[in-house]
Amino acid sequence: MYAQLIKRLDDLRASYWFIPLCMLFSAVVLAFFTSWLDMHSAVDRFPYASIIVTSGATDARSILSVIATAVMGVAGVTFSITIVAVSFASSNFGPRLIGNFMRDRGNQFTLGTFVGTFAYCLVILVTVHDTSLTKSGAALNAFVPYVGVITAVALALGCIAVLIYYIHHIAETINIENIIADIGRRLQSRIVEFYPDSETDNALVDAVSFEAAIYDLTESHVSCDSVGYVQAINHDRLVELTQSNELLARIHYRPGDFVTPYDSLLRVWSHDPDDVPADELKRCFAMGPQRTEHQNVLFLVEQLAEVIGRALSPGVNDPFTAMSCLNWYRMAILEYVKSNPHVVKHNNQGAQRVQVSPVSFQRLSSVMFDSVRQYIVMDLNTLLHCMALFVVCAWHAGPGIYRQALVQHLKDFHDAGLQANEGVVDAAAISTRYKQGMQILEKDESYPDERHEFSWFGGSA
Repeated sequence: MYAQLIKRLDDLRASYWFIPLCMLFSAVVLAFFTSWLDMHSAVDRFPYASIIVTSGATDARSILSVIATAVMGVAGVTFSITIVAVSFASSNFGPRLIGNFMRDRGNQFTLGTFVGTFAYCLVILVTVHDTSLTKSGAALNAFVPYVGVITAVALALGCIAVLIYYIHHIAETINIENIIADIGRRLQSRIVEFYPDSETDNALVDAVSFEAAIYDLTESHVSCDSVGYVQAINHDRLVELTQSNELLARIHYRPGDFVTPYDSLLRVWSHDPDDVPADELKRCFAMGPQRTEHQNVLFLVEQLAEVIGRALSPGVNDPFTAMSCLNWYRMAILEYVKSNPHVVKHNNQGAQRVQVSPVSFQRLSSVMFDSVRQYIVMDLNTLLHCMALFVVCAWHAGPGIYRQALVQHLKDFHDAGLQANEGVVDAAAISTRYKQGMQILEKDESYPDERHEFSWFGGSA
């Protein structure tokens, strides 16, 4: 159930209604509280109440009605603006970015402020009444909720401030640089979170030891009951189940992978196949109709790749947006190299019972660059910028598998760039950049001075 709980919490975070609904209920509670203050204390003789309410119940009712009508109208406008922004982002930057706008806290709090103020005014409006007679003939004194009306006016002023903020915020939200930076920062934080000490990867065990451990055990397959993407895996619960039932397990699908009932979520080795708690093992996997960024670093990488592909399409032709995405790729690669995820740590013996295939550097870099190579090589400026990225990241990575992978990407982009730009006057710059980069990596000395030259894209400003 823990995996399902993670999924539900992530769905709530991505929803547009949860925070506004909570603020609406909070406003109703505030309305009852202020009404209680008006009825059970001396605030009915509040000395400054006449500044707000000058003619008793009639003016109070008018003020509350105007505020309620106005804020609900503005709420409709803000909702319309949000939908327009979501539509704009979907068509220009890709449909996978819609969730970023829907989970934006500024948009949610703005809508919640308006609907909350509306609900508050409605509740207070019900309590306002003039002097009248009851059915029994008894006199009913007029009641004017001074504190409630004053609070409503304060909320209305707050709505004006929120509206000003929202107009600025929505303009900042659809700024492509801010969108890219937001994805890049989340990608960086996900890499820091998952490598190398995250709960998702501390259950690794080397293949030789695992194969030796399962030699005399019986193999079983645990299939999926539904169709969709793996959205979350409860690794802690998997370890507990393998410990308590003396099992060994190998996970076949990570968050972000598409699974059908014909696929095996994981293989399990045990002394007796009847002792395998298949249903409990299945509940460690949360499924859904779409991929999410939770436990899925590659989803954020693919979001940036989609922006690059659209920016370099013939209809848009915006290489500077693509270069901004590549800059955040560089940050993610350097963070990955710094985290050194290929070093596996075992916190306990139980963790070795579950084998997980990590997102290797080769796979991460392949998702980053192989899917967008055809777009990048068609634009000379973006291609040179990308080749500079490979050189700088390879220099920071130092000798080893990371540098080998980056140098291979550098060569692939160089070869593809020459083929795509054959006959172009500036095509010689591609070979020059490649030779320059290889010379830097062969020296392997201090920080490359070539970055300070005017011809080096991405140099120091």
